[in-house]
Amino acid sequence: MASGCPSSRWRPCRRPPGPARRCPSKLHLDFLVDTRADLEETHRRALESGAVVRLDRVDDPEEPLRVYADPAGHTFCVFTHDVG
Repeated sequence: MASGCPSSRWRPCRRPPGPARRCPSKLHLDFLVDTRADLEETHRRALESGAVVRLDRVDDPEEPLRVYADPAGHTFCVFTHDVG
């Protein structure tokens, strides 16, 4: 499973009301997962939690990754070094 991302912490998010939605992103997180299978599982769980894909580079031969935005607009990346 995803390194450093306990499954018990994945909960659906709601978009904050009002001005918070207009604020620029002030946080960016990178998550490294062990395998391509973990990358796909994390993708499924991110979408279920309300994330939106901003960039999909899972076919990149050197660093497969996806960039997401959470419901508040904060971006985060999920990637793997499993390129074999």
